Amino acid sequence: MSQLQQIKQQLHVVAEQSRQASGSIAAFDAKFSQAVSQVLALIGGSATAADRQIVAVLGEASRSVKQAAASLQSAAKTATDYANRA
Repeated sequence: MSQLQQIKQQLHVVAEQSRQASGSIAAFDAKFSQAVSQVLALIGGSATAADRQIVAVLGEASRSVKQAAASLQSAAKTATDYANRA
């Protein structure tokens, strides 16, 4: 197998692993978002510093999880596109 073929094959492996990881993260995000919503509902409009802090931390974590899934999808697409052009 030529080096180019090996690169293309490995890029397809990376793309598939990225898609799978993104799917797993998206499934986690759905459960995480539901749990966060429940916490927010329980906290309600509380104005304590600790409550505001947990709301901020959970919000940031949720955004990071969504970004990770999107980044992996982008990596999968780019790796596939590159492999198909090579």
